Amino acid sequence: HISISIADHFPSLLKLALLIGLLAATPIPAIAERLPIRTYTTADGLASDSVYRVVADSQGFIWFGTNDGLSRFDGYTFVTYTTRDGLPDRSVVDVQLTRNGDLWVATSGGLCRLNPRQEAGAPLFVVEQLGDGATSNEIHCLLETSDGSLWCGTNGGLYRLVAGDGRWTK
Repeated sequence: HISISIADHFPSLLKLALLIGLLAATPIPAIAERLPIRTYTTADGLASDSVYRVVADSQGFIWFGTNDGLSRFDGYTFVTYTTRDGLPDRSVVDVQLTRNGDLWVATSGGLCRLNPRQEAGAPLFVVEQLGDGATSNEIHCLLETSDGSLWCGTNGGLYRLVAGDGRWTK
């Protein structure tokens, strides 16, 4: 039978507690790097201060889905696209860059894709009609899956564009 008494170890426990207390009370210089943070607003050319989505593409552009259009940033300046440029609605709620390089834009009034061929007279955005009613074209979210399908969540249901097929199914 082994008996251990706290009283026997009290001097050691007291020393340990004192050491822990001293370490906790000793200020340790915190070495933290202060990162440069820059705020961009409409004063800098951003379409709106309300930003819903941010996506970077392979060319180094950053795309912002905002309350008042789609803004593209090259690191220096913003270019903004609105309904005048062919967006179905001014409120851009989601942006999806697919693996084949297509830039899809979900708005509160429809879905469109940036036209990769900027030929004379060609629209900048190609609008996709998902369903017959307005609710089917009020888009909330976009997602590309590993098989290349594009999923689109709307007020009228969920739609899927199968890669290479070109048709939307509900």
